[in-house]
Amino acid sequence: MNDTRENRSETIQTFFVVQFVIVVTLQVALMRPLLHVTMAKFQAFDTIAYVAYWLFIATAATTISAAFCSLLFYVGLRRTSHGCAVLLASLSIILLAANAASYLTFGVHLTHPTVLSAFSLTGLNFGITVSTSEAVLIGSGLFTAGLCQWGVLHLVSRFMKPLKWRTLLPRIALLCGGSLLVVLFWTRSFGPIAIPYAAIWGYEKLFLGAYDLELNPIPTYKVDGLESTNLPVRPSILTIQIESLRWDVVTKDIAPHIVGLSNSEFCSNSAQHYAGSNLTAKGTFSLLSGLSAYRYHSFGKGRVPSLPLAILRNNGYRIHALDASGMLTYPVPPLDVSQFDSYEQLIDGRSDVSDETQIVDRLRQRQTSETDDRPSYTFVFLYATHDPYMYPDHFQEVFTPSLAPSEEYLSRSKSVSEVRQGIKNRFKNSVRYVDSVVGEILAIFGPAIEAGKLIVVVTGDHGEEFWEFGARGHVGGKFQDVRSRVPLVMCYAGKGGRVWPLSTHADIFPTMFSWMGLQDSPAFQMLDGTSLDNPVNSDHHVVVSDASFPRHTPDFAIVTPGMKFLFTMQSSDPVDATLAGLLENDVETELTDDYRNKAASHLKIFGENWHRFFRREFRPDMSAPGKPEPSPPSGN
Repeated sequence: MNDTRENRSETIQTFFVVQFVIVVTLQVALMRPLLHVTMAKFQAFDTIAYVAYWLFIATAATTISAAFCSLLFYVGLRRTSHGCAVLLASLSIILLAANAASYLTFGVHLTHPTVLSAFSLTGLNFGITVSTSEAVLIGSGLFTAGLCQWGVLHLVSRFMKPLKWRTLLPRIALLCGGSLLVVLFWTRSFGPIAIPYAAIWGYEKLFLGAYDLELNPIPTYKVDGLESTNLPVRPSILTIQIESLRWDVVTKDIAPHIVGLSNSEFCSNSAQHYAGSNLTAKGTFSLLSGLSAYRYHSFGKGRVPSLPLAILRNNGYRIHALDASGMLTYPVPPLDVSQFDSYEQLIDGRSDVSDETQIVDRLRQRQTSETDDRPSYTFVFLYATHDPYMYPDHFQEVFTPSLAPSEEYLSRSKSVSEVRQGIKNRFKNSVRYVDSVVGEILAIFGPAIEAGKLIVVVTGDHGEEFWEFGARGHVGGKFQDVRSRVPLVMCYAGKGGRVWPLSTHADIFPTMFSWMGLQDSPAFQMLDGTSLDNPVNSDHHVVVSDASFPRHTPDFAIVTPGMKFLFTMQSSDPVDATLAGLLENDVETELTDDYRNKAASHLKIFGENWHRFFRREFRPDMSAPGKPEPSPPSGN
């Protein structure tokens, strides 16, 4: 009896050995697009380190699973042990596929805070809405995986000789330990492997050290009556923010209306403009507050209202928003909705792009209904250019072939390059559609622009990568221009013809206020941005932060024209950050002593600006479960 039990237990263990081979093979197959991109730099030793990492992960996971199921078998739960074996194996396959899809689509893993937040919230960006057909598809996939794994278990028990656990265990331990030593040796001796270590699930935490600062700096932002600042000139303001609008797609053939606007006599442009981050919430926060994007979470949690919006309200402005993104559903909204006279979330028409049409209709109605001379600030957020890059069925596709969203992961007849080009063409067509919507909006407000009664701003919330640097999307911790650089067009009568060398979203409100006659006001001291018409200092820079900086990730970049100094936080004080690299026109460049000195100078300025509105003492992240909320600070 004991021999039979041991023999059947070894069958389960043999099944997990087979599962180990399946996991490693599937991982390499799923990440093939990434391998294809980076193969030019992929050296033989890097290949060894990459495979060794997955050997370590797979052996560790399968050993734990096999031991657990064998324990169930030995205590008499035979059927339960078989069921658990099939379930664990099926889940590993499903999670592996989902993680690969998440990284190749968005540039982040399933464990990224932005992805995890989707499982606990509602809404378009963060909430997961599953249709009946999608639920059936997911259920069918899980059922099929389970059926296949059950078949593998049956075949193993019938046709394979069970592996002896006493001889197998030392071999697995040797494989696991040996692969771990290879990865550790390579990482410590030569740095991360050529394939970005961010592409490997768990690599950073296991081998590079986890980021455990979880900074949640406390705002010390006191405006002390500056809301009543008087604006000498009070034109209406129209700000149009477009989702995922890379700066390099604003061309005559893709976005003719925006290009036409930027070339008009009333408009000025930025040669190099950044939203401040690669996350919608952070870029929008910076746009509406005149503050740096890295302040978003602390100021949002502290419910600190926007000073620029408060100034507009106290100067008699109506404040409206038409939002096709659904930002009020975000975990920490990037704005205080109480500062708006009206805030409409038009987020019901994602399948037929009706949201943009509704926005145009609302603007046209408001333009005819508000007939008095009271100025208004209107914030418009156009969202169709978000993945899956939408436009109406009747809209003409100029860029072909364009891959439909349903074909992204099912187009087995197409090569990787064809799939990628099809997706990028769909994005370009989507930008063309949104540009046509911008054209309709500009037609509504054209007379007001020409009469000098309206300031117009057109920009984006972040960029969008299409595998130029190994992945797609915008969330992952990269600082190349494709993820964070966006266009900036600002228009007002008598203020056209300027080309600013470097700017960020935090500069938009200060620039508008200077156009409205506000000069040398104390209000400017409570903004991170500066008027773009001011003289540029030699140490001028902008800061671009990672999507989860500084709470969950330590990375940020200080950007000057053509250069990016990459830093990693080491403590609660930015001046302790280490210089991690240098990009010159997005190409890795050697760090010379001159560059290091420049980086140190810029970092010092950044540290001073950081502490202007953050207290120098820090608390740990209090939003984690089980941690009490601290009492508010008593002063600065």
